[in-house]
Amino acid sequence: MMMSLRRAVVVHGARWHGALCRPLSSASPAPAVKEGDHLTLYSYTICPFCCKAKAMLDFTRTRYSAVEVNPLTKAQLKWSEFSKVPVAVFGSDGRAMNESSRIVEALLDRLHHAPMAVDKAAFSSAGAKQWSDWSVDELAVYMYPNMTRSWSECTTTLQYCEGAKGFSSMDKFLIRNVGAFGMSMAHGKIKQKYGIEDERTELFEKVDAWTAELAASDGPFRSGTDVPDMADVSVYGVLRAAAGLPLYAEIAQRGGAGVQAWLGAMDEATSHPAV
Repeated sequence: MMMSLRRAVVVHGARWHGALCRPLSSASPAPAVKEGDHLTLYSYTICPFCCKAKAMLDFTRTRYSAVEVNPLTKAQLKWSEFSKVPVAVFGSDGRAMNESSRIVEALLDRLHHAPMAVDKAAFSSAGAKQWSDWSVDELAVYMYPNMTRSWSECTTTLQYCEGAKGFSSMDKFLIRNVGAFGMSMAHGKIKQKYGIEDERTELFEKVDAWTAELAASDGPFRSGTDVPDMADVSVYGVLRAAAGLPLYAEIAQRGGAGVQAWLGAMDEATSHPAV
């Protein structure tokens, strides 16, 4: 029972069964999103990988439905062969794909819908891709341990379920309580898996690295221009996993005026209506 609880609440992944949609292998290139295609994104609100995909969806003004997955029952996802969220389903032909970086890649052909003129080559330059990869490999892994350091933090983190569509009162009660217990039990295992000793100090070191990168640019974004690049969108998305939590305010405070201004600029760049 204990092991099943631990598995259920690790927010960056989940096991699902069945296959009603056609999965796309991670070895195959990410397909471009077709004009007028409506996506469905299965995700957790507090999953940094899911939030990275959402940031790109919002920046490219892509129409999509976000389906919140119950982390205990995973009832919304009994159709997929993929083992981790996010999972995007293309409405036009039912193709399904996972991995945030591949979803971002699939959306590159929609950059012309962004709220400002975007040069595709500059957006996905080698430097931008390097920092986008950094957001997943070095930044995202610190988000979960910093949300789950205590029982109080676990219950606060799981408050998002109160606003989730499709969750019953019993679902919400179990997520807040049973889920918080499982999260607190998994905390040490996640730290051990990634070799983390002091999660807050090490997270702030990553924030400092991003702060320095922003400071070295000539514009409001890492790109050095008035237009964000893939790195800006990816790092912003990962950090948004903590939105509404005290952790998010601490990250902004640690980053100082530069990061706070950047967060505001990214809020604006990702808040335009879908087309």
